[in-house]
Amino acid sequence: MQPPPFGRSSKNSDILSAFKSAQIANVLVAKTQPASIKDFQLGNEIFSYLTPSSTENSLSDRSSASGCYLVFEGQVRLLCQNLALQRPVSADLLEAGAVFGADHLFCEQPLPYWVIATSSCRLVHIPYRQLSVQLEQVPQLQTYLSQGVQQRERLIFFKRFTQQRSLPIHTLKHALLPELVEQRVEAGANLSQVLPNTGYFWLRAGQILNRSNPAPAPEVGDGWGYPDAIPEGWVAQTDLIIYTLPLGSWKTLNLLQR
Repeated sequence: MQPPPFGRSSKNSDILSAFKSAQIANVLVAKTQPASIKDFQLGNEIFSYLTPSSTENSLSDRSSASGCYLVFEGQVRLLCQNLALQRPVSADLLEAGAVFGADHLFCEQPLPYWVIATSSCRLVHIPYRQLSVQLEQVPQLQTYLSQGVQQRERLIFFKRFTQQRSLPIHTLKHALLPELVEQRVEAGANLSQVLPNTGYFWLRAGQILNRSNPAPAPEVGDGWGYPDAIPEGWVAQTDLIIYTLPLGSWKTLNLLQR
């Protein structure tokens, strides 16, 4: 049987509260087939998003290329591998109305993660071909999913690489991510000249060359900045993606970490 149309019951209206409009939810499930409604139990692995270069990536219903999932009922947890701790950590808890998957459509270098059920839950799977058509027809859907992917990628980044991994997810979402600015730096640029004079920075992607000091330059996940000045010898060896946090927000974040 088809899933009930969103917005026709109080339960479904709760789901809609996570969306910007009823149109977004209705678009995602409008052409959903019964086989696309999937039930999971506590502890089940639902989805694995592997990096595009991974040989394990495939077109199976649990792969990154299979489209996206809408959480219809219950809760699921998003996990990533923390490189310092060498173990999985929680990056987010997704409730009814949340969407995950299809990250490669909205992010140049998506990070790996997987999703498990934290309760009995029901999800709607939107296949890639159906999703592609809907994205072309409904610009609001593309905007909504893109914003969700960007938040997810940043949560995974901080939980996977940085010292801020110990911060609660709620703090990351509400105190750090809204203030974060993504900056692109072209290869050959001197970082001290193109980045703000004050603030804190993290390398999201790319390679930095240190021309004036034998000490290693920052690698992906490393942070630098206030109270130290950016070394003049740091040059972008490749195109870079850098996350920048204004000084005032960095000081606030520091207080929250104590």
